Formats: sequence, C-alpha cells, structure tokens
Amino acid sequence: MKSLLQYLYMGGMWNSIKRFFIKLQRDFGKITGKKHHLEFFTALLSLPVLITVLILNISNLNNNKKPAATPTPQKQEIVITIPQQQNTTTSTNQGNVPTKKACEPIVGDVSIASPDEGDTVTDNPVAVDIDTDTSGPCAVVWSYRINGGAWSSFDDKSIALFNPPSGDITLDLRIKSIVAGGGEKQLTRHFTYKGTSTVTPTATPTIATTPSTAVTP
Repeated sequence: MKSLLQYLYMGGMWNSIKRFFIKLQRDFGKITGKKHHLEFFTALLSLPVLITVLILNISNLNNNKKPAATPTPQKQEIVITIPQQQNTTTSTNQGNVPTKKACEPIVGDVSIASPDEGDTVTDNPVAVDIDTDTSGPCAVVWSYRINGGAWSSFDDKSIALFNPPSGDITLDLRIKSIVAGGGEKQLTRHFTYKGTSTVTPTATPTIATTPSTAVTP
C-alpha cells in the first residue's frame, strides 16, 4: 500500500512538472506573440522551487526504502552477590567444648579402702586400695613403707605387697599433690598377715671337677 501511494505521488509530481513546462511553453509563445513579460518571469522564477521540491521528495523516498537500522544492544553488567556463609560448625564445636576448671593445689579426701583397720589378710600379694577425691583438688601421688622400713618412690600406681612378713603389719602412707606447694598428708593402717610367703628357690652352682692324670716318668 505504501509503495502504491509513493508511485501515485511520483506520478502526480511528474504530471505537475509536465503541465508546468506546457504552461511555460504556452506562456513563452504568448510572450513572443503578445509580450507578456510578467507571466514569463513569474514562471521562470517558479522553476527552481519545483526542482528543489522534486529533489527533496526523491531524497525522502530513498530514505524510506532503506531498512531501519537495528539498534546496537548495550552491554549490561550483571553483578552477582554471593552471601557469605557463616562458619556454624566452628561456633557449634566451641559451644560444646567444656570449660576446663583449674584444680585446687591441695590434698583432698584420701583414704585407705582396704585392708581395713585390724583385718587379717591371707592373700599374697596384699592389695592396698586407695580412694582419692579428684572432683576439685589436683591429682596426688603417694609413697608407702612397711613396719618403719624405707619409703618407696612417689607414684600413682596401685600398691601390692609381695611376701610381707607374717604377723602384725604397719602400713604408712604419705600423699602429696602433684602441684608444688599443695601440701602433704600421711595415713597409717594396721592389719595382720597370716598368709604363706612364696619363697623362690635359689639354684646352687655346681663346680665340675676333672680327675688328675698321673704322669709316669
């Protein structure tokens, strides 16, 4: 439809120009015959205007035939924000870790659980059980001796008396804290041992003798 209108429009323009030149020719004939100078110059001056209109119309038609320019898409910057994850594992683990309380540098409630005072023991070795309180005080170590003998070294191991002498036994126990300046405590327990001592036989070395041989001169 648009092309048809343009065609008709162009046809109308050419008809107008054609009529203009016919009129110009007719007027020129009249001028040469009747000397109408005014009409001749008027037609002559309108000629550039018609040519200008013709050029403009042709230019507009050519511009309409050109395809519309496709707009260049502008690049858009896409910003992606990644939320920072919180380290919940570390906080959870830290919350589950119990706070370690400092122990008290003292000797707490320590007692000899067995044998009891005045017991008669027949087992060999004689096991000595020691109860200690570790809820608040620091750990302790102990040393022992029997019947006023030499003291053993300090440690926290169980006490087992191998082959104790038969009869009345006096067990002395001294306890001290592992922290310097924590104090010391001493306990004494009396019991009777009527067990059988195990004697390890000692092998007597034998000397082998070689009979001498008489030499006859």
